Amino acid sequence: MSDEIQNDDSIVDERGASKVAGKQKNQGAGVKILGVLALLAGAGLFLWLTQPKEKSDESKKTQTAVRQAVDFEPAPPPPPQPLQVAAPVPNAPPPVPTEVKEPITSSRAGGLRCEPLE
Repeated sequence: MSDEIQNDDSIVDERGASKVAGKQKNQGAGVKILGVLALLAGAGLFLWLTQPKEKSDESKKTQTAVRQAVDFEPAPPPPPQPLQVAAPVPNAPPPVPTEVKEPITSSRAGGLRCEPLE
């Protein structure tokens, strides 16, 4: 019944405050102990699997060391490629600008005057 009462300060059709997380359930001591035991068992298994193991004499004799038998010789460099230069076009006229532009004498912002450099 207390949920039906609205304060005078509330806005119509506005959602009210609600709990985000809900009720916190208190876990029993048994669940916590099982979690700790599971972590300890996992850590013990990890340590047991990663400890160094003794090798027998037979396995040491069958292993051979891999060694480099020949001195290192770098690969020869590739042969140089000849440069390809474009041939000049015979009787070609030099480039000439087609349009001559005037210097800017005023700016677009505010109509300030700019004097051309001499």
